[in-house]
Amino acid sequence: MTQERLWQVLDPSWGDLHALSALLCSSAAAVGLLRWLGRRQVQQKMDEARRSRHLALERMEKAARRLKQENPGTQSSQILSLTMVELAEKLKEGSLSPESVLYSYMDKVGDTSSMAEMLQGSPTVGLPAANLLSHYVPSKQGVVGALVGMQSVTGVLGPMARDVDSLALCMKALLCQEMFQLDPTVPPIPFNDQVYSSSEPLRVGFYEGDGYFQPSPSMIRAVQLTRQLLQDAGHTLVPFAPPKIDYMVDELFTRGIFSDGAAHLVDCFKGDMVDPNLKSQYNTYRLPALLKRILAIILKPIYPRIARDLGALCGVG
Repeated sequence: MTQERLWQVLDPSWGDLHALSALLCSSAAAVGLLRWLGRRQVQQKMDEARRSRHLALERMEKAARRLKQENPGTQSSQILSLTMVELAEKLKEGSLSPESVLYSYMDKVGDTSSMAEMLQGSPTVGLPAANLLSHYVPSKQGVVGALVGMQSVTGVLGPMARDVDSLALCMKALLCQEMFQLDPTVPPIPFNDQVYSSSEPLRVGFYEGDGYFQPSPSMIRAVQLTRQLLQDAGHTLVPFAPPKIDYMVDELFTRGIFSDGAAHLVDCFKGDMVDPNLKSQYNTYRLPALLKRILAIILKPIYPRIARDLGALCGVG
């Protein structure tokens, strides 16, 4: 069937149609084979990384179990409930040994990783694990990672702490003069210890959504819970909406990055393979500016956000 279609397309003046069609079919098969081999190599590396992680977690679990057997009086839950300040004080006093703290946190890491395998399945043994908490996992339909094997929507920026004192200790270390000297483009706003240690009620602004990026239900619940706790503590909470987020994302960010209409980025891909996960973006960048503007006009009544993004991809001028 494929060769018959090729015979209809090929010009007889080019030579033997049977040989040309066979050559084209073999070339297409070779390209398909190379793509399959590339994906297989990536999958093998991912499986090796998972097996290495699984072995490391097993060693950590054995070490933590051995510590519990050798020191039956060690309570991991009490150690994990301590703040960083209290933990440092007990280590200085000698009431806690560094080994007990280390193995307690190793045990916690093992429990967390076991829960992650329950959520995602166990690829190391080739059998899916019991997915007990699948209804808590948000849908990733339509979300594609930038690279094969890369997870999407899993990163969190910023420090995380067990309590406010530990977070304040981290911010004091980060917002110091030495850190600002490393990057002069960051405004030198040091940690205000006077405001932190003051007992006067604060006036705090908050928002649950900026009107552009849809927050997850867990993020909304976290903001609402924090707002309620601050209000119960006597602070004043003021709702506000960040101004012109769509203008910032489309006109300043996207149009600023692709000021040349993504021409330089497309040139960088010439003569090279394009990752399948990037093909949709690459094909959009390759469209002529006139076609992008026409598509933006057509899509504006139905998909205004996509229309604005296409208009921004036209660049400046």
